[in-house]
Order: sequence, then structure tokens, then C-alpha cells
Amino acid sequence: MLESFAGQENINQESWELLVVDNGSTDDTRTIIKDMQSRLSLRYLYEPCLGLSHARNRGVAEAKGEIVAFLDDDVLVGSGWLHNMRLAFEQTNADAVGGRARLKFEQPPPAWLGPKFRLLLAEVEHGDKRTQIKDHLLLFGVNIAFRKAVLERHGGFATNLGRKGKQLLHGEETHLLRKIQAEGGKIYYEPNAMVEHIVIAERIRWSYIRRWHIGWGMSLAAEQAIPGIKPGLRIIIKTGLEAMHCLGYPLRMRLTFQPKYERYYAWSLFWKQFGRWKYGLLRHFQGHNTDNA
Repeated sequence: MLESFAGQENINQESWELLVVDNGSTDDTRTIIKDMQSRLSLRYLYEPCLGLSHARNRGVAEAKGEIVAFLDDDVLVGSGWLHNMRLAFEQTNADAVGGRARLKFEQPPPAWLGPKFRLLLAEVEHGDKRTQIKDHLLLFGVNIAFRKAVLERHGGFATNLGRKGKQLLHGEETHLLRKIQAEGGKIYYEPNAMVEHIVIAERIRWSYIRRWHIGWGMSLAAEQAIPGIKPGLRIIIKTGLEAMHCLGYPLRMRLTFQPKYERYYAWSLFWKQFGRWKYGLLRHFQGHNTDNA
């Protein structure tokens, strides 16, 4: 990401600062950043509290500008990304802007990886025109920006959502966008603020897709949970029965020889519901700490 960010056209004509938040890494991240600092103006921040939302909130707190943008570390930044992101805010007075994200696969994806599965890999493709988002929120943290005042007003990103180590929780940016939308804020899609999202081989295997959907279900349950109150056994039983009901979909499709993509999608619905049940079970019996910060 850093090399492509530095290679943007006319980047020196823009006003910007680049923050790199190290979220408790144990590899050579710090050494790599120190090497890059000799070629690119950036600030290194270490956030020991594990979790993507904690890392993002640290970046917001440290940022000096009025606009705070977020990029994943596995993207290639488009040549005009910074310029076009700035123009989108200036020309629309938006509260949040999400950019286009195209997938760049390390190896050819399997035939069953249809449009619904590409979304979970953070593909953002809503056409070639800047569009105000009103009826859906399919913008992702891989390439998104907010006004800092808006982030602060809503308390930043929910720390009970978002990835934490190997836990594939997510939805923190969607949760925030919903709050912005509910207060009448303006959210835009900007196609010219583009990145390429590198998809490693592991992420197009069914084992990863399954884990992702379990995490999605857990995230949905966490978003709906009442802070400080454990879900009752009645709710756990209900979500468990709903998961068993969803299990019937892929089994029936296999018996009727439905296309592989449709069968895999049916399995994903089951694993998502399984994740909702798993969240309730963990929170009830283990006191799983998922309250919003």
C-alpha cells in the first residue's frame, strides 16, 4: 500500500498526512515502516489494544485533518486516489465517501465465487458515476473516508465489531454509516478514488468463506445485543432452531442437483445463522465481552 500511495500523480500538490497504525503486531512491521520513513512522510503509531476498531479510533484521535480516510494494508492505491477523494468531499459536502475497490486475485478464483461472494472480499463497484448512497450501504473500510467531526460525534467505530486477531468479526463501518444515514447525513460513492484489493489464495477457499460467514453472523448478533445484558436461553434456542432450518437449504439443493454456486451460497446462509447462535451461546455461558465501548 505505501509504495502505491507514494506513487500517486501530483501527490505533492495535495495537503495530507499519512498515519500507519500498528495494532499489536509481532512481525517486522516497525522495521518496514522505519525504512519507508526515509522515502515517504508518515507517522508510525502503536496501538496495543487488539482490534481493527481500536486501531482506527486511534488513527482518528491522532489525525490532524478535517477528513480522515482509511485504507487496508493489502491494497494498491490508484494514481488519482487522494485528489479524487478530496474533490468528492469539496463538491458534495459529504459526511462520508466510499471509493471503488476492484479485486486483484493472486490466482484465478473458483467458478463458484459469484457476485455475492465477491462482496465479502470487499469489492465495491457501483458504476462509473459519483452517486449518493441512499438505499444501501455497500461501502467498505478497505477504501472509505469520513469527516473527523462526524466520526467524533458518533464515538468512532464500535469496538465490539471489527476484526480482532483471528476473529473474523466485521461490520464496524456499516454500523457507523447507518448512524450517519439515520441523522440525515450525506454518503457518496466516488468511483475515481479507486484501489485494487489484493486477494490472497487463502481467501478464495471455502474454509475461509465459511469462517467469514460465521463471523458475519456473530457481528450481526453483537450489533443487536443490549450492552451489559446476556441473551437468555430462549433466544439461544430460537437462533439454534433457525440455524437448523437454514441447514435444510443446501441439503435440498444437493438432492436436486442445483448449480454449485447456489449450493455454496445456501451453505453460507446456514453458517451466518450458526454464527448468530454461537455469539449468543458464548455470551450467555462465558460472559463473552462484546459490549460497545
